[in-house]
Amino acid sequence: DESNFSALYWSSCRGYPDICKVLIHYGCNVNLKYRCGFTSLHTAADRGHVDCVKVLINAKADVNIQNDRGETALHLSCYRGFVDIVRILISANINPFLKNSNNKTALQEAHSQQYNHIADILVRYQ
Repeated sequence: DESNFSALYWSSCRGYPDICKVLIHYGCNVNLKYRCGFTSLHTAADRGHVDCVKVLINAKADVNIQNDRGETALHLSCYRGFVDIVRILISANINPFLKNSNNKTALQEAHSQQYNHIADILVRYQ
């Protein structure tokens, strides 16, 4: 569209995993960065779209890719409190030690929002 976001980005943003699958099948780049360095995985994780996150990871989306603020999908899902997405990202071997531009890890993001149940998961993973 005119904002230079792809159909895959919008499908991830809106939570349409079946459309994501079709677009990936036809060659959409799962690691393409958009405004502020967000990928489709960042967007799906930030919006809480579990099934889209699964589709993107299965299509080899880079779970450790960082946006312009140094955030991974794990930072975003921890900040928002999306525990299911945190678990999925952990099972995809995301690096929990990456820091964002505020020098915070995903664990620190979870603590900052008082999501202690997510912090506990991350502590066990590390």
